[in-house]
Order: sequence, then C-alpha cells, then structure tokens
Amino acid sequence: MAKIIFKFQQSYSLFLVILVYWVGLCSSPAFQITSFSLNPTGPFQVQHEANTNSYYVLYRGSTLTNIDTPVSLALGAGISGQLSDTNLVGSAAFYRVQEVLKTESLDLDGDGIADIYELNHPACLHPLNPADAQMDCSGNGLTNVQVYLAQYQGLVINEVDYDNVGSPDAGEFVELYNGSTNTVSLIGFSVVLINGANNLEYLRTNLSGSLTPGQYLVVADNAVSVAPGAKVFRFSNSENNIQNGAPDGVALFHVASHTVLDAFSYEGPITSAVITNAPGTYNLVDGSPLSSSVVDSNTDNRSLARFPNGADTHDDSADWILSSNPTPGAPNVP
Repeated sequence: MAKIIFKFQQSYSLFLVILVYWVGLCSSPAFQITSFSLNPTGPFQVQHEANTNSYYVLYRGSTLTNIDTPVSLALGAGISGQLSDTNLVGSAAFYRVQEVLKTESLDLDGDGIADIYELNHPACLHPLNPADAQMDCSGNGLTNVQVYLAQYQGLVINEVDYDNVGSPDAGEFVELYNGSTNTVSLIGFSVVLINGANNLEYLRTNLSGSLTPGQYLVVADNAVSVAPGAKVFRFSNSENNIQNGAPDGVALFHVASHTVLDAFSYEGPITSAVITNAPGTYNLVDGSPLSSSVVDSNTDNRSLARFPNGADTHDDSADWILSSNPTPGAPNVP
C-alpha cells in the first residue's frame, strides 16, 4: 500500500488535509495515484492508473481512521482514470482510492445489485443510490432488482451431503452450480440452513466473489476435499454443521430483495421456512418434494444430488437422486 500525504491552505481559510492512498481487492502492485487537483470553487479530483478489468472507488472520511464514505465510482476504461468529489465538506477531509476487480464486485449502496452491474447500466442505475433497485426502468412491471436477478436462472443448489459415516459428521457440504451462460456476482447472496423442527434459520454462510458459467461453489467442513477450480467457503465449525433431516432444508437467499433463488428440503417438505430478518415465509419445495425415503446415510458414503448434473425441471422428485459418489466441486454422478 503506497501513501501520499498532501496539505493545503485554501484562500477562504479552509484548512484541508488530504490523504490519498490505494486499497486494492486485486494483486496489482503497479497501481498508482498519478496526480490530484483541488479548486476552491470546484471538485476535488484524483487521477490514477487504471485497467479495464477493474473499477475504482473514491472514499471520503473526516478522520484518518474512518475513511469509509464512497463518493465516486468509475469503470476502468483505459490506462488512466479520474474520480471526483463534488460535495466537499467545510472541514478536514481524508480520501482513499480502492481498485476492485470486476469479478469481485461490491454492493456499496446495499440494494442487492452489484456495483459492476449498476455501472454498466448508467441510464437507469447508480451504485450509490439504493432507491433505484425498486424502480422499474424497463417498464415491464418488474423492479430493477428483479430484472437483475433474472440473470441468475441456472444457478442452483446442486448437491448436499448432510450425514457422514460414523460420528461426528465432519464431511458435510452444500454445492452450488452455475448452469447459466452468465458470470454471476455472488455479492448479497447467502446459503441459509433451515431447521425443519421449527422452520427457523439455524446457520448462514455469506457469499462473495462470482461464479463463471459451469463453475461450482462448495460450502463445506474443513475436512472436505473440493475439486480444483471450484470456489470454496468453509463452515465456521469443523463438524456437525448441517442437520440430519426429517426434515431440514437449505436455501440460496438474496438478502436485500428477500428472494429465495433456489431451495431444497430433504427427508420431508418444508413449505413455511422463516429466514432471519426477512418478511413472511418461504416454500423450500419445487414442484413435488423428494420422497422422504430418499436419505443420506451414516453408514455409507452418499449424498443427495441433482441428476443429470444441474438438472432443474422445477420438480424436486424428478431432479434429485441419492448418489453413492459424492463429488464436491465436480459434476454429479449416481
């Protein structure tokens, strides 16, 4: 991290200390702030090196340890870029610039739509305006966040191993699969586990990053060996993370819009799941439920899996099988 400190005395007696530095979510050590400018009657501007694989965020703060208010964003469109703060405050201000890979997009306004998507749709969306998610720019009766989520068709819960041989259960996992043709951002999504005894959420794993077409994501115990190329998140506990059913369930949940994108209920149906801080209840059954006799085992190495791999006919009883060959991070087999 390189730091450059500048000190100014403006003509109208505003003493402004500006700290400009880079914080990156990517391994780009050559990134530099190249220059800056400050006009007493105009915006503060920072010029920086750039590349087309990233976007850039300018943050402002009132103290050196609290530079966390985003004020400007821009796509990397060449070898250089510029960010501006047009709303200067009448006191000391500190700034930092963050370079973010497009594939690791943030959601700075917390509206459930990734920054990179909003930057690519500037006529309708702005990454610092949370209200635009509920607008209908397309005029088709769908909110902008609903249109955004439509690109996720094909992202499914693909395999679940919730009961392992012996005790304790230390090889559990939930696998997601991106069967769409889009690289999709996982910002704002969580894998939520539901207790069928009371229909309440009991464990949540927040996701980040993105999935390319055909890529897998696995949320797993530490002991699970995941196939190369898959994105991996580990449960907070080393064992006994996923309940063993009769029934229990799992949901892929978009937090800001309170939308269940995909769900699965095993060893019986869960049709009124309650997700923490979300309104109403959620049906975790798609079509007909998987038979309660199709179960994981603590005596044999098995899992519940979509077959063929990624199959989603919107009928759980047809799409899911009992597999004798768990494949975390790889295509499902019988």
